[in-house]
Amino acid sequence: MPTVVFVDAGKWDGFFQLAARIRKVGCRVVRVSTAHGLHHRLVTRLVFHRFVELFDPSELADLGQLIAGERVSDVQSIESLLAPVASGLGDWASTDLRRSLQRQLVLVDKLEASNFMADCGAAVPETVVLAGDLTTQAVAARLGLPVVVKARVGASGVGVRVAETHAALEEALAEARRAPGRHFAERFIRGESLSYAAMVGPTGVEQEILTRAWHHQTSSRGPMSEHETIDDAGTIAVCRRVATATGCRGPVQIDVVRDEGGVPWLHDLNLRAWASVGCSMRAGIDFAEGYLRAIGIREDLPLLRSPAAGMRFSAFPIDLAEELSLGHYLKSLACFARACRPYSKWFGKRYVVCEAFSLVLLVHYMARELFRARRSRLW
Repeated sequence: MPTVVFVDAGKWDGFFQLAARIRKVGCRVVRVSTAHGLHHRLVTRLVFHRFVELFDPSELADLGQLIAGERVSDVQSIESLLAPVASGLGDWASTDLRRSLQRQLVLVDKLEASNFMADCGAAVPETVVLAGDLTTQAVAARLGLPVVVKARVGASGVGVRVAETHAALEEALAEARRAPGRHFAERFIRGESLSYAAMVGPTGVEQEILTRAWHHQTSSRGPMSEHETIDDAGTIAVCRRVATATGCRGPVQIDVVRDEGGVPWLHDLNLRAWASVGCSMRAGIDFAEGYLRAIGIREDLPLLRSPAAGMRFSAFPIDLAEELSLGHYLKSLACFARACRPYSKWFGKRYVVCEAFSLVLLVHYMARELFRARRSRLW
């Protein structure tokens, strides 16, 4: 039985959804994670066939031994662990897999990815590497305010800050100076947030979706919680060109800002399963079909290349987390009850139980912290 290995440092929604979906069609799924503890063991056993707990990323150097006996077709890794994963590839990894991960290792650097997208003919925001004695005034004079400060390697909004004032920019620069060359500043583009996602197969892009995406809370970072499919031929064309040029088969996701003039600015490139990969089933597109074809397990083309425009869907369970962040504990549970039925059909009952267990634990944790905060104020 072919195996897909997922490497993470916490519960990644996209990995869990893709794993649950491909498991239903007979693929073996293994989770390797630096997250450990009873909670992770329980939720992992509900979705994955096997769980390998790590206490340090350096253990990935022995990845071949950790997953001994598995016939690995693909490895999906979060950005921060991609380097040790690539170093742990041995004779068990196919030439195609080795080549793909080495290519991803180059483009996992957000600055390199930005330059790559520019070389593909895409509009990208101007950038400045934060190193040496670069001053707040110099950055603001070149890029203006607000300015986006990013870690060169990161995901889900980690390491990303939007500095709207000189004081905020100085604070971000002070943090960046502690790790010279590992951060960069990017011109802030005002406009509408779009998300392009695709599966690249043997013939190029074989599935794709473009959505207008937004958060319930404007201050949120990371994966968007709400999506509406749109038709924008120009944006799709440039994103498709970038996705094909990466030279990697499998999932590609690109964050886009479309400005008031209609120009799409590409500002983030991810070569792994994205957070809402399974939620696109609500728009009628099953990306697991394209993924299995991309890694050589399925021969038939996907049934649907792209969904119709105007379809709206929430990114489950990200939407529940946003309700919780607003203090809507009971509402989040009600939302789960309404949303879970189709996921039981698509991903199986074990996946729904996994998400229910995770939600209950999160509600309990947040309610406990709120109670502690209120009690401390009283004292």
